[in-house]
Amino acid sequence: MDGWDGETAKAYGVQFVPKSYLVDRESTILQKDLNPDELEEYLWDLYTKLHKS
Repeated sequence: MDGWDGETAKAYGVQFVPKSYLVDRESTILQKDLNPDELEEYLWDLYTKLHKS
């Protein structure tokens, strides 16, 4: 294992643990490293956009 210098860590920009990702159904990374307030805001914005009349 190459740790922080490994191919996977570099590909996904992992520089510390824990690392968090918000992933959609197609495995696309939507956001990463959001704090709880940022996550709530992002999800609320996404929800309101999807449920606009």
